[in-house]
Amino acid sequence: MKKIFVLATMLISTLGCAQKEETTFKKESLDYVLKTTNDQPITFQEVVKKHEGKTIFIEIWASWCSDCIKAMPEVKKINQTYGKDV
Repeated sequence: MKKIFVLATMLISTLGCAQKEETTFKKESLDYVLKTTNDQPITFQEVVKKHEGKTIFIEIWASWCSDCIKAMPEVKKINQTYGKDV
């Protein structure tokens, strides 16, 4: 019985991880207009193009979102770890 359980767990884990992840953004996401730190409008597509081939980290938050505010220390850690490389 134990062997069947282990085998079933391994099978489920393998199949669950074998799903292909999307690697492209939907058009409506790319057309979304954001603001730069200088308060200038920029589309998400422009951001992606500007940093093509690089690893980018985009944190989208709102001042009224308590979970967003709770996550800020983690964002600061990422910024300290990678600095201007991200």
